[in-house]
Amino acid sequence: MSKSIEIFEVASVKRRNPTVITGFAGPGFIGNTAAMYIIRSKGFKQKAYVESKIVPPMMMILEGRPEHAIRIYGSDDDDFFLIVSEIMLTSEHAWNIGYEIMEWLKDKGVKELVSIEGMPLTLQRKDSIVLGFSEDRDVAKFGIQKISESAISGINASIVDWCIKQKVSWSSLFVPTNLLTSIDFGGAIAVVEALNRMFKFGVDTSLLVKRHETFKRVTETKQESKPGFFEKIRRSSPSNLGLASE
Repeated sequence: MSKSIEIFEVASVKRRNPTVITGFAGPGFIGNTAAMYIIRSKGFKQKAYVESKIVPPMMMILEGRPEHAIRIYGSDDDDFFLIVSEIMLTSEHAWNIGYEIMEWLKDKGVKELVSIEGMPLTLQRKDSIVLGFSEDRDVAKFGIQKISESAISGINASIVDWCIKQKVSWSSLFVPTNLLTSIDFGGAIAVVEALNRMFKFGVDTSLLVKRHETFKRVTETKQESKPGFFEKIRRSSPSNLGLASE
């Protein structure tokens, strides 16, 4: 293991050939929002965290406790691991961190990986859909729209690259989003429901739906109250527009 990247275990981990789901920060913060919602709903516990000088410095305060930005959670029987990151990693560091995490998971017998990717979209959609690619799973039977072309980026790309070389089964879920700097709750809901169908998690999304509805109301109110370009001109005084008479 690289000296510049260390993974510290905070709980005992059994070798149980786990399925690993990644939830990294990205467009719409869909992956980490969906992953943390599942973790809290299922009562998964933190198993380890990543510490490195090449990771941007950030500590999270979660449920009254300081936590590292990259964390690994697991089910009680260690059949499932969810990796969560709250930070954006540069491409040069994403390779090293992704490989180190997967080498740690290799020791735990990782058998399958599912990555979650937010896809930047300029057009606004009324509903959220989940697209998917897999060479090993028929994602369509889980209500996921199968695609043959897309792009996997960042740390997800390094992890998928590791899986290909190590011949570990992998699938990627893609969620189009036009929210790049705020949480796409609709996208997170769609991902949780897709993972429910894939792994029978049975996670109730009603709380996430309420947050989504609240976010939509607030956003719509702001848009309605925000004056347009010509309205701003009409309301402005001549002096503000540089038209004051001398």
